[in-house]
Amino acid sequence: MTTARNMAEKDDNHGYRSEMHRRQRSKNWAMLAALVGLNRLWGLGLGAEELQSLAAQLSSDAPFFIRGGTAIVLGRGERVRALPGADLPWMVLLAPGTELADKTASMYSAIPRTSYTRGALTRKLEARIRGGGDVPAQFFFNAFDSVARKVFPDSSRHWQAFVSVGAREIHLAGSGPTLFAPVAKREVGTAMQLLLSQRYGWPAFLVSAWQPAGGEPAGGEL
Repeated sequence: MTTARNMAEKDDNHGYRSEMHRRQRSKNWAMLAALVGLNRLWGLGLGAEELQSLAAQLSSDAPFFIRGGTAIVLGRGERVRALPGADLPWMVLLAPGTELADKTASMYSAIPRTSYTRGALTRKLEARIRGGGDVPAQFFFNAFDSVARKVFPDSSRHWQAFVSVGAREIHLAGSGPTLFAPVAKREVGTAMQLLLSQRYGWPAFLVSAWQPAGGEPAGGEL
């Protein structure tokens, strides 16, 4: 959609108007941040459902980032079911910044039918999180892992670099090209991040899980 879309409009007493243009994906996240920020700044009073509906016009995964935290995402991304905060390990991200035209379409078209599942592991993970259990690294999975090295140039090299600095469990983040690896301790992650940055010159980051303020959600769809 390339036409201008009025995402938020201030009343006449303030005289401000925000025009959002959905032109390219690189601008979508700035638009999402602006939408959330203007809702607070101008006191528009848009609730989570309204914000998520607007966010869904930017991209399929944008509704999740309206709230963040731990959640199950359904449909094409517009249905977000909140979960209690998960006990997750530290993560090292490797973000090579590889550009690929029509990335998401290319990745989905490369997935073989044998990779389709009924979501049993996802349901198992959800039950574990709701029960207050941890999330072991061996429970992580991404259907795109098996096709990333076929679709992204140099993906094998990035994967091997991660292995060379000690990563054991490596997965694609979303549809890529960023990779992530869970680590048991912050110190281990710091060393891994520095090695990736200094030895290979690639952007690498050490991150921890984040849960929105306000306590654990009830678990209903937002």
